[in-house]
Amino acid sequence: MKISAFYENILDAINYEHLDTKTYLAQLKQDGMEKVYIFYETLKNDQEESILKMLQELELGVEGLYGFIFFDHSPLDESYKNMIDLAAKVNAGNVLFVPGFITDEDLSNEKQIKENMWTGLKNAVKYGKEKGVAVSIEDFDGLTAPYCRISGVAEFLENVPGLQFSFDTGNFVMYHDDELEAFEMFKDKICTVHLKDRLHEKDILCDENTLGGKDENVDFPGKEYSFVICADGEKMGAVPVGDGVMQIKEIMSRLKSQGYDGGLIAELYGYPSEIMAEGIRKSVRWIKETWAEISRRMTP
Repeated sequence: MKISAFYENILDAINYEHLDTKTYLAQLKQDGMEKVYIFYETLKNDQEESILKMLQELELGVEGLYGFIFFDHSPLDESYKNMIDLAAKVNAGNVLFVPGFITDEDLSNEKQIKENMWTGLKNAVKYGKEKGVAVSIEDFDGLTAPYCRISGVAEFLENVPGLQFSFDTGNFVMYHDDELEAFEMFKDKICTVHLKDRLHEKDILCDENTLGGKDENVDFPGKEYSFVICADGEKMGAVPVGDGVMQIKEIMSRLKSQGYDGGLIAELYGYPSEIMAEGIRKSVRWIKETWAEISRRMTP
């Protein structure tokens, strides 16, 4: 098992607090982080490969790449090859594609839009197999994503043979599907795990110490939160791993029980920039300590 963090969350923390990138990454490594999980465009646009050189100097690896490939209206788009090629180059074992969305304007063509996504993903899976890179989708936290709930993920995995699953512990909240039920359904397809924790908006707003919140529709003092809006209108915000209501410790126990040796990735998209730096470090430390605790408990 390797602990990672989203590189874009790390950049958010560094940019807000004007931190030295290498120093902060070294701190995260000391906390237990062994790899980073990085947006494809971030790595692609790094023409001088300064990110890779820095990671190599710190002996940090790349867990995987994630990005948007809009197969919904362009099923034969072959730009997926560039992302898979880059993943292979940096020894990342997996890529995550967000393959498109179904907007209100697309509802009349929903079946065709899904088939377009499946066609693109089938091609990507085939190419990924040739390159030794697992191709996956996740339970994306957007209501226009047909794979934001258990039934949608199941449909995609059924219609795209060989497609893997990047399991996000915090995204099945969009329809309040149970993340443990999702884990049991998809555990044999998991290639990596995003550990994302969440709290209900009311619980975030009433915590005056480390939390507080703000969005465009609510006027109250506090740190800026980007809440996801669930299908029933409820708002939920990201918190450091272990601080929320997601059943993450139980999921980690089940992963350990089945001999999982893949990535555990701390994700804090939506968490306020002004406290992101400590939020990531706290998450990484919690993951390391919790996995160690679970391992001790399960050792005969």
